[in-house]
Amino acid sequence: MTMDPRAQGTHRAPHAGNGAASSQAWDGSPPGHTGSGAVPVVILRGGKSDFHHTRETSEAVAAAIPGADLQEPPWGDREWLDRLVANFQDPTSGLFRSMPMLVPQITQFAAKIGHA
Repeated sequence: MTMDPRAQGTHRAPHAGNGAASSQAWDGSPPGHTGSGAVPVVILRGGKSDFHHTRETSEAVAAAIPGADLQEPPWGDREWLDRLVANFQDPTSGLFRSMPMLVPQITQFAAKIGHA
């Protein structure tokens, strides 16, 4: 992961093990940029076992966006890891086959922001 070297935010980079310096902003944006406006958004909390979509990152993103709604995903903690393993064993298994489980959350969110 390559971050913008000008982005010296205060959040610790959750992907520091992937080449990002710990002093860089988690999203690569200039300091103070992310929290500059409210946007209707739902952030799904990352699973404890998910090393690609870390819980720390999802919580930091939700905290940085005014009005963000941090929610639990509709699947278990190991969903991403289990889907990765299944996909490596059989590429036709569908890495994102659980996405239809999001329909109720997306529908509720759309209604909440007036797009139902």
